[in-house]
Amino acid sequence: MNDFLLRKKMLLVGAGCVGASVAEILVRSGIYNLTVVDSDIFEVGNLSRHVLNVGNIGELKELSLCSYLNSLNPHANVEVINDTLTIDEEFKTNIALDKYDIIIDCTGENSVLDVFQKADFRKSHIIASISVGLGAKHLYMTIMSGTTFYFNSFYKLISPYIQSERDLFDDYNLPRNGIGCWHPTFPARSDDVWLAAATAVKAIENYIITKSEKTLSIVYEQRENDGIFEGYILVDKKEDG
Repeated sequence: MNDFLLRKKMLLVGAGCVGASVAEILVRSGIYNLTVVDSDIFEVGNLSRHVLNVGNIGELKELSLCSYLNSLNPHANVEVINDTLTIDEEFKTNIALDKYDIIIDCTGENSVLDVFQKADFRKSHIIASISVGLGAKHLYMTIMSGTTFYFNSFYKLISPYIQSERDLFDDYNLPRNGIGCWHPTFPARSDDVWLAAATAVKAIENYIITKSEKTLSIVYEQRENDGIFEGYILVDKKEDG
């Protein structure tokens, strides 16, 4: 990974399957100054897609993930914050966001983006949001830099895709558990999640090393052609600024 990124302090919000996979890729790539925010318990239903295992059932996701990540790289300094990101009436967050250079949201929750939009940032940050849709057939991302953040363009871009997935969602009669994505529950395999995480990390890295100052909102879609899997293909994007 680019040396510029390796020196940055990163905050990752959400230790679900997407967040955990992104975190593992970052640590294995040499990122050593990473803090993970979450407060959920690891449950049996998470096993099919998460990097954690049976021995972690009943434990706090972020604590177990921290231990796992620190075991992957001798230089890793992964820390955790056992909490949920919130903001008060004076626009002060319960987590000191200005400590970090790069903030990655993997919760798929509008409330987290709302915090970023309202927060009183005192320094420039790079903020990225990563989420996947039904069956992880779509990957939704927005990446931006600065001290003020707005997500209206992102919501507008992904809205038609989200609506089409909602229409399909009722057709799936499978036992499934929430994993922190735009759809709280969905039938996706671990390889879908890993592919999404790897694609997202590359997109963030490229955005940073090209020193883009634009707000980038993008949609990837899993594609097949004549029975041959082609991977995630960029199907929609919007650049602002």
